Amino acid sequence: MAGWWIIGAAMTLIGSIMINFGTNMMKLGHNKRAEAEARGEEIKGKSKEWLIGVIFFSVGNVLNFVSFGFAAQSLLAGTSSFRFAVLISVLPLDLEASTYLSCAPCLHRYP
Repeated sequence: MAGWWIIGAAMTLIGSIMINFGTNMMKLGHNKRAEAEARGEEIKGKSKEWLIGVIFFSVGNVLNFVSFGFAAQSLLAGTSSFRFAVLISVLPLDLEASTYLSCAPCLHRYP
Protein backbone atom coordinates (compact mmCIF):
# COMPACT_ATOMS: atom_id res chain seq x y z
CA MET A 1 0.00 0.00 0.00
CA ALA A 2 3.02 2.28 0.24
CA GLY A 3 3.07 3.23 -3.44
CA TRP A 4 -0.68 3.76 -3.94
CA TRP A 5 -0.38 7.49 -3.35
CA ILE A 6 1.55 7.76 -6.62
CA ILE A 7 -1.43 6.30 -8.49
CA GLY A 8 -3.75 8.75 -6.72
CA ALA A 9 -1.55 11.72 -7.53
CA ALA A 10 -1.25 10.65 -11.18
CA MET A 11 -5.01 10.19 -11.43
CA THR A 12 -5.54 13.68 -10.04
CA LEU A 13 -3.10 15.26 -12.49
CA ILE A 14 -4.60 13.40 -15.47
CA GLY A 15 -8.11 14.22 -14.28
CA SER A 16 -7.23 17.90 -13.91
CA ILE A 17 -5.83 18.04 -17.43
CA MET A 18 -8.93 16.29 -18.78
CA ILE A 19 -11.21 18.74 -16.96
CA ASN A 20 -9.31 21.70 -18.47
CA PHE A 21 -9.43 20.20 -21.94
CA GLY A 22 -13.15 19.48 -21.56
CA THR A 23 -13.85 23.00 -20.35
CA ASN A 24 -11.98 24.50 -23.29
CA MET A 25 -13.75 22.20 -25.77
CA MET A 26 -17.17 23.13 -24.38
CA LYS A 27 -16.26 26.82 -24.64
CA LEU A 28 -15.10 26.27 -28.22
CA GLY A 29 -18.44 24.61 -29.01
CA HIS A 30 -20.31 27.57 -27.50
CA ASN A 31 -18.19 30.02 -29.50
CA LYS A 32 -18.80 28.17 -32.78
CA ARG A 33 -22.52 28.03 -32.07
CA ALA A 34 -22.63 31.77 -31.36
CA GLU A 35 -20.76 32.49 -34.61
CA ALA A 36 -23.17 30.30 -36.59
CA GLU A 37 -26.18 32.00 -35.00
CA ALA A 38 -24.69 35.40 -35.83
CA ARG A 39 -24.48 34.34 -39.48
CA GLY A 40 -28.14 33.31 -39.34
CA GLU A 41 -27.53 29.57 -39.74
CA GLU A 42 -30.01 27.10 -38.31
CA ILE A 43 -28.48 24.97 -35.56
CA LYS A 44 -29.78 21.54 -34.61
CA GLY A 45 -28.55 19.69 -31.52
CA LYS A 46 -25.23 20.08 -29.77
CA SER A 47 -21.89 20.57 -31.48
CA LYS A 48 -19.24 17.83 -31.62
CA GLU A 49 -16.83 20.02 -29.70
CA TRP A 50 -19.31 20.53 -26.88
CA LEU A 51 -20.09 16.81 -26.60
CA ILE A 52 -16.38 15.87 -26.58
CA GLY A 53 -15.84 18.51 -23.92
CA VAL A 54 -18.61 17.10 -21.73
CA ILE A 55 -17.13 13.60 -22.01
CA PHE A 56 -13.61 14.74 -21.08
CA PHE A 57 -14.94 16.94 -18.28
CA SER A 58 -17.00 14.08 -16.83
CA VAL A 59 -14.25 11.46 -17.05
CA GLY A 60 -11.77 13.89 -15.48
CA ASN A 61 -14.09 14.51 -12.54
CA VAL A 62 -14.57 10.77 -12.06
CA LEU A 63 -10.79 10.30 -12.04
CA ASN A 64 -10.42 13.04 -9.44
CA PHE A 65 -13.10 11.42 -7.29
CA VAL A 66 -11.58 7.93 -7.54
CA SER A 67 -8.10 9.27 -6.76
CA PHE A 68 -9.22 10.00 -3.19
CA GLY A 69 -9.33 6.24 -2.63
CA PHE A 70 -5.61 5.97 -3.38
CA ALA A 71 -4.02 9.00 -1.72
CA ALA A 72 -4.56 11.34 1.20
CA GLN A 73 -6.73 14.39 0.70
CA SER A 74 -3.92 16.61 2.00
CA LEU A 75 -1.76 15.53 -0.96
CA LEU A 76 -4.51 15.65 -3.59
CA ALA A 77 -5.81 19.08 -2.60
CA GLY A 78 -2.49 20.66 -3.51
CA THR A 79 -2.13 18.51 -6.59
CA SER A 80 -5.57 19.43 -7.91
CA SER A 81 -4.72 23.13 -7.67
CA PHE A 82 -2.54 22.36 -10.69
CA ARG A 83 -5.78 22.51 -12.71
CA PHE A 84 -6.24 26.22 -12.03
CA ALA A 85 -2.68 27.11 -12.94
CA VAL A 86 -3.02 25.26 -16.23
CA LEU A 87 -6.42 26.82 -16.95
CA ILE A 88 -5.12 30.34 -16.43
CA SER A 89 -2.10 29.74 -18.65
CA VAL A 90 -3.79 27.75 -21.45
CA LEU A 91 -7.12 29.55 -21.87
CA PRO A 92 -5.68 32.61 -23.65
CA LEU A 93 -3.80 30.36 -26.08
CA ASP A 94 -6.69 28.06 -26.92
CA LEU A 95 -9.56 30.47 -27.28
CA GLU A 96 -7.81 33.73 -28.10
CA ALA A 97 -9.10 35.16 -24.85
CA SER A 98 -7.39 37.60 -22.56
CA THR A 99 -6.02 36.46 -19.20
CA TYR A 100 -8.56 35.20 -16.71
CA LEU A 101 -8.10 35.08 -12.97
CA SER A 102 -10.12 32.45 -11.18
CA CYS A 103 -12.23 33.80 -8.35
CA ALA A 104 -14.99 31.75 -6.74
CA PRO A 105 -17.79 31.85 -7.74
CA CYS A 106 -17.07 33.92 -10.87
CA LEU A 107 -14.34 34.79 -13.34
CA HIS A 108 -13.04 38.34 -13.56
CA ARG A 109 -11.63 39.36 -16.92
CA TYR A 110 -8.64 41.67 -17.10
CA PRO A 111 -7.86 43.09 -20.54
